Amino acid sequence: MLTMKTARTVLGIALATAVSLSHAGLAETAAPHARPSIPYVATRNDTVRDMLWIANVGKDDVVYDLGSGDGRIAIAAEDSTSPC
Repeated sequence: MLTMKTARTVLGIALATAVSLSHAGLAETAAPHARPSIPYVATRNDTVRDMLWIANVGKDDVVYDLGSGDGRIAIAAEDSTSPC
């Protein structure tokens, strides 16, 4: 049985995946030494904030951001749980 925390985490991961896929498009097979066919598009800061809120990230949680690009999700997770 899923706890509310687990359900929110799964929902946050699903939201992050949906946002990433909506910006990425479809991958094409590239020739060696060719430019990537999918450009890097950073996740908007308000989207990052909403994903962390939906996932209910707290100070005792561990956040993994696979393919983190510029690391803004991990940085935002740390900033949102800092006792400032």
